[in-house]
Amino acid sequence: MLGLYIHIPFCVSKCIYCDFVSFGGRQELLPPYLSALKNEAERYKGKRISSVFIGGGTPSLMSENQITGLCDFLHKNFRIDADAEFSMEANPQSLTVDKLKAAKNGGVNRISLGAQSLSDKVLCSLGRCHDRLMLEKAIENVKKTGFDNFNLDLIFALPEQTAAMWEQTLKDALSFQPKHISCYSLIVDENTPLGKMYAEGKVTLISEEEEREMYYLTNRILHQNGIEQYEISNYASPGFECKHNVNYWECGEYIGLGCAAHSYFNGARFSNTVEMEKYISQKDIVEQSQTIDKNEQMDEKIIFGIRMNRGISLKEFNDLFKVDFEQRYNLQIQKNLKRGFILIENGFLRLTDKGRDFCDTVALDFIQ
Repeated sequence: MLGLYIHIPFCVSKCIYCDFVSFGGRQELLPPYLSALKNEAERYKGKRISSVFIGGGTPSLMSENQITGLCDFLHKNFRIDADAEFSMEANPQSLTVDKLKAAKNGGVNRISLGAQSLSDKVLCSLGRCHDRLMLEKAIENVKKTGFDNFNLDLIFALPEQTAAMWEQTLKDALSFQPKHISCYSLIVDENTPLGKMYAEGKVTLISEEEEREMYYLTNRILHQNGIEQYEISNYASPGFECKHNVNYWECGEYIGLGCAAHSYFNGARFSNTVEMEKYISQKDIVEQSQTIDKNEQMDEKIIFGIRMNRGISLKEFNDLFKVDFEQRYNLQIQKNLKRGFILIENGFLRLTDKGRDFCDTVALDFIQ
């Protein structure tokens, strides 16, 4: 399986918590950027693609013609499987019926909406450029245009957020009947406006105990409504797990196109420049490249594999790396079994409910 990721790093404005590579208020660079992106794609002409993900930034800032042009180019430049999952991220404020029609006609079959919250007060405090009414209209248009498969991105553990507030957010989100929900715990990066506000004492974060309460609440409420957890932060109706992201977690190969895009292809990881002008120039755009040896591949298989509820297939691991997992990692297995962090059943090693609270700790045990 080979995934294709296209980064559209343009936003109306940056949200106060965002540490992704994106640029607010520079949409005039979209035309030359898309030209540069197509130029980069020519290097991989003819590759067979199993999943496509147009992310950002805000891909829905593209016009209908730009969406059509990009999708048409991708189909001409690559051999995209007929049953490929083809996702596009969108912000409620910039998503119109005409853009949805252009995306659908271009082969997009999954929309991921950056909702983040359903409270106007919270959305305003986060610097989002949409309100709840815009979100409701966007979801209405998504359904009206014929997209059965759509995701809602939500954030919890926000400043001053309570478990009751988060519970209401989840129930409101479920009322829209999404097939997929991503729930991310807020991460405060020191280089973001929110990080600076926190450092200056202008904002107070909730406690770790309150954060975990919200996490368990998420699992319980979504499970009760048929939306099952399949990865630490992701939940879906059966059969609607995001195939593109599952490919990442299973250490499958993917090509990343665009400014700051990352790739894992032909045994190497590499990433593009984060400088917009340099990317548009198409001169020396790859800034980091690393060949992954066997030990690093095994480490990554463990780090990403335990994030998924299914865990790590021991047979798959043994066949792939020609090792005996249980023998090689016997000390780590015994240590984490005693802690109650992992279990082994039906040929899979996976985290327990308790272990998900210590996912990074378990991963470090194994890769050391």
